[in-house]
Amino acid sequence: MKKTLLLAAILASAARLGAAPPAITEVLGRPTDRSVTVNARADAALEMYVEYGAASASYASRTASATAAALAPTEFLLDGLTPDSRAYYRLRYRAAGSTGTYEAGAEHAFHTQRAPGSASRSRSRATRIPSGRASSTAPSTRGRSGRPPPTSPTSTSRSATTSPSTR
Repeated sequence: MKKTLLLAAILASAARLGAAPPAITEVLGRPTDRSVTVNARADAALEMYVEYGAASASYASRTASATAAALAPTEFLLDGLTPDSRAYYRLRYRAAGSTGTYEAGAEHAFHTQRAPGSASRSRSRATRIPSGRASSTAPSTRGRSGRPPPTSPTSTSRSATTSPSTR
């Protein structure tokens, strides 16, 4: 009997060690200058939470944990972020109903939006036009593809001709 229990325990441990981690998809949405939502979906029932912070591998904040069925989308709001700055996060998970330790997913990063009304950090360069040359401010006649837009039969150009009444 002891041999059977020992063998069962060894096999259970080996199965856990060889088990592949769940496939988890994470998508960011609803970004603002102070928050973003992480949408997570896994191929197994999991208990999950997200930890996040302003420095890599240093997570000062975390969301509440949520339990989700396999393939059920789950949302986590990361709030209290600093506008126009980089933030780091990772998903922590364990099997639903488990009391074991949470596994750590890969670290990801994103940049929050600028605060409304704040100036852009980007620098624009003025284009110097040599004297004697004029620049055109007329809109381009080319489409997004770089080619001229297609013409319709009603918009073909007409050459200057004299009508029979003016001859």
